[in-house]
Amino acid sequence: MTSGTASNPDVAYVLPSRLDAPAAPGLAEDLRSHMADAAGVKIDISAVALIDTPAIEVLLAADRQLDGQITLTGTGETVSAAMTTLGLAEVYQRWRQADG
Repeated sequence: MTSGTASNPDVAYVLPSRLDAPAAPGLAEDLRSHMADAAGVKIDISAVALIDTPAIEVLLAADRQLDGQITLTGTGETVSAAMTTLGLAEVYQRWRQADG
């Protein structure tokens, strides 16, 4: 993981495989520390096998804090399916489109 600087404004963050409700507070804390001086966050969702609503809420809060500068990288069928179920398919697509 890198920290954001003027020459590298985005911070890379790899999500763990399990993001259930008990994991959400730790995710929030980790993202806060990685976002401290960053202009944006690139989040690798490749390893995510389970994601619950509280973890998605953490990602949405991070997106608001960074003025929409979250980018999702990696293959993320689990995240896509969960966000679609919650009516957040457009948000997921925006986060994915930021990757390229």
